Amino acid sequence: ALGVTLNESTRQKDVNSVFHDGLILIPGFRPFAFVFSSLGPHSTSCARSFTWELCRTCGGTLSGSGQIRSPYHPNPYPHSKTCEWVITQSPGQVVTFSFESFDIEGSSTCSFDYVEVKDGTSVSSPLIGKYCGTQMPPAAQSTQRSMYVRFVTDSSVSNHGFTAQYAAIMERKYRQTFLTSPNYPNNYPVYRECIYRIIVSVNRQIMLNFTDFALEPTYPSCLYDYVEIRDGGYETSPLTSRYCGTTTPPIIMSHSNRLWIKFRSDMTSTYRGFMAHWDGNPRRHGENMQTPRREDPGSEPRSPNCCGGTLTTSSGSFTSPNYPLPYHPNSECYWILQASGGSQEELRFEVFHLESSTNCNYDFLEVSGSNSPLLAKLCGNQIPAPIRSSRENLYVKLRTDASIGAGGFVAVYSQGRWSSQKQNQMSSSVSVCQGVVIRGLNRGVLESPNYPGLYPHSKHCNWTIEATVGNTVNYTFTAFSMEPYCNYDYLYDGPDSQSTLIGTFCGSSPPPPNTTTGRHLHVVFASDPSVSHPGFQMLWFQNGCGGVFTAPAGELHSPNFPSPYPPNVDCSWVLNVDRGHRVLLTFNEFEIENHNACNYDYLVYDGPDANAPLLGKLCGLNMPAAITATQSTMYIRFRSDSSFNHKGFSTAAMSLELHSRSFDI
Repeated sequence: ALGVTLNESTRQKDVNSVFHDGLILIPGFRPFAFVFSSLGPHSTSCARSFTWELCRTCGGTLSGSGQIRSPYHPNPYPHSKTCEWVITQSPGQVVTFSFESFDIEGSSTCSFDYVEVKDGTSVSSPLIGKYCGTQMPPAAQSTQRSMYVRFVTDSSVSNHGFTAQYAAIMERKYRQTFLTSPNYPNNYPVYRECIYRIIVSVNRQIMLNFTDFALEPTYPSCLYDYVEIRDGGYETSPLTSRYCGTTTPPIIMSHSNRLWIKFRSDMTSTYRGFMAHWDGNPRRHGENMQTPRREDPGSEPRSPNCCGGTLTTSSGSFTSPNYPLPYHPNSECYWILQASGGSQEELRFEVFHLESSTNCNYDFLEVSGSNSPLLAKLCGNQIPAPIRSSRENLYVKLRTDASIGAGGFVAVYSQGRWSSQKQNQMSSSVSVCQGVVIRGLNRGVLESPNYPGLYPHSKHCNWTIEATVGNTVNYTFTAFSMEPYCNYDYLYDGPDSQSTLIGTFCGSSPPPPNTTTGRHLHVVFASDPSVSHPGFQMLWFQNGCGGVFTAPAGELHSPNFPSPYPPNVDCSWVLNVDRGHRVLLTFNEFEIENHNACNYDYLVYDGPDANAPLLGKLCGLNMPAAITATQSTMYIRFRSDSSFNHKGFSTAAMSLELHSRSFDI
């Protein structure tokens, strides 16, 4: 028997003196190979026939800078393996993480072999990305001092695996600053990709303002050089828009406290680039407003920079943000009108101009009372009738979408006492929150009853959010204040309370952002007969392809476009325009696997679903002609099989008035 002793301090030296190219060299003997297994307390069996390989258990706790790799790299990784790394840096630092090589078994949902990167210390931390295949993943950066990395393999196919570098950089926190393209104001370099993440305090929004913008113009799809903005902190967050050319983008207001921005240039033309200023201090969610001294102590200031506030004076006024200019897109503002001494509040409007829509689904103003149903939901250009509270306080909420902005409003409030005969008699809808199924939307907001007012006692609510087939649901809690007893409030990864429990949450710490594993998210909320709190607000959006879009114009792309679409995807889009209009669909690029009957790949319907009349069955490499619906809704379904994948498609949709003449594109 041959004994070889290795210790931590002399391991490398001893191995080099004994082994050479996987062989044992003993003077006077022919070289031979053998199988070695390390069975120490920090090792796993990593025997490899006719080779020598020194290994330890994969995973671990790391800090500083270094490299991690899949087991046996560059040889194929083992089956049925799970490796977990937690990278933790010093306070005031964050983690950067980038792959140097990447070759993992691929699948459309990365469900076989994959690498997960999460923003935190555990598997329940917010997901930054889940990766498989052979395409190099983007670089990642944590928003805190820790990052969690997990590598999982199944029992079948093995590829060569991956190597990745990690390092620490100083966390930079700004209240107001700017960002630029590389080399600005000189031309940016070719073939460059930069990721910018802006994060401000919870309950604040980010206003992004481009002051200079000059990129290669590739309208309408901005495929070559572009700036892409997503409303959230991750690459999977909802896409706000993609910009190129020399037209300065509009001011962008985030829906939450994070923005994700990507700049990309191709191999050809370069331009001056861009400069953008951002401000992380706009008010939201009812933060207290500081009232300066005024000649009239009973009047609140009208400030174009304020978005919401708590108003405690006996009378005053407030306006939409940016008034008298159009209000910002993607805004959400809350005002609390607090009366005193048993008084009640009356709210009147001097000016009122919000985007008009059926049921006020786009831009709207909601008014509710203390622990009471909704008093009014307002939009359009008609000045509403005065609104009076039945008790002391009024809650006013403004929400705007990403498209059309209008002039806004001027509201005047005052305190008084009114008899029951003179109370506001507006029709109100009782908040329905039991057995609610939310489907057919690509994003939304879920709130506890009366939010941001106190939720009612003895209330039982459950909601199910349903994404389209093949998609998942991303969710983020932007406000959370509950009684500190976790007996009633649950999140389930599935369609009902029999699904996998994500967690039980209470108190003032919001649940961490996360993504479901399937197409459903089930939320259960219950209150007891005693203490009430403001409750919660949760933002959610579909992660994947497809969705419901309501806008006068927009673009649709196949998944991964302009790269090949993945196999076995099933995407459905519903395009809605205003009544009295119809949907026009034109194609910018089209490369889909060809079939004789084109029954499966790209189907267009004249209506809201697959039961509507079929307008077209499309496949192959020929550019289709424009398709026009006869009504205000169009349904599109794209499916791919498990065989050949092509570049996919890029389409543009727009709204046409029904009486307008048709024209060639």
